[in-house]
Amino acid sequence: MYNISKQLSDDLWRATLLILCPPAFAARLLVMVVRVFSREADMTSLAIAKAQALGAPEGYQTFLEYESTNGMPDVVFATFDERALYQRAHSPLARAFVQASEVAVLMSLDENDPAPVDLLAQRARLGTSSVSRRLRSLAEAVVLVERVGRFGWRRLGPFPGLLRAVTAIELKLRDWRKALDQAARYRSFAERSLVVVDSDRSTRARANAVAFQFNGIGLASLSACGELEQVVAAPDAPPFDEVARVVAGERLWARDSLQRRAVRSSSGRSARHQGDLLNRPEARGRDDSRRAQAHP
Repeated sequence: MYNISKQLSDDLWRATLLILCPPAFAARLLVMVVRVFSREADMTSLAIAKAQALGAPEGYQTFLEYESTNGMPDVVFATFDERALYQRAHSPLARAFVQASEVAVLMSLDENDPAPVDLLAQRARLGTSSVSRRLRSLAEAVVLVERVGRFGWRRLGPFPGLLRAVTAIELKLRDWRKALDQAARYRSFAERSLVVVDSDRSTRARANAVAFQFNGIGLASLSACGELEQVVAAPDAPPFDEVARVVAGERLWARDSLQRRAVRSSSGRSARHQGDLLNRPEARGRDDSRRAQAHP
């Protein structure tokens, strides 16, 4: 009887909010009042707040909806390798390479031992024509690779992986099978991959915890109140796709660089705006009057 009354009460709250409030505002109030997630995006901020409990690596940065070579996790906690970043910043390869084929070709090259196209194609697992096109574009756009006579091609700088550790998170309200499949793909570039489900809808996921254990994927439940429960611990293991891992580092580095430039640009505009305000005639007049009062 209590459950029926509670359900009727919750339904009444929902109906009242949807009638009296705009849809976006009503959705936020539903989470606050009824304490449920109405969509997966509602889980994001609470999951980020539980980063440490979800296995985020030390010194992590947070990235939302990173488009990997094997799907798009909702949240990624990543730590960059500072030494690798320094090497790249002081080499001819100082920009991010976000195309998987481009990364595969660069990884197939060596700085000291030139290799022919057919051998590079085997290493990169690409066709010889595709490798040839990539080599020409890399040589023409910026001098990143060079042809060494009849011996083949070599890279002109180090190309280390930029990531030290990654944890990928897939948020789901109820479809645990789809979430498990997606999270398993993220293991191509991440040491840890977890599914976080809505605690109110987690019964079936919990009942199939063995499937998560078998696939090496963590499982946790999250309530709208911010309570997190670890159901299956996420094991820590090397990513299974080296190219996907390096591509992840390149794309996250590119996004991080864009974010930093945006912050610097915003700060610069703010400083210029303040300078413009101070240089206005009325501002200079007020400043002059203050100086006159201070030194009659």
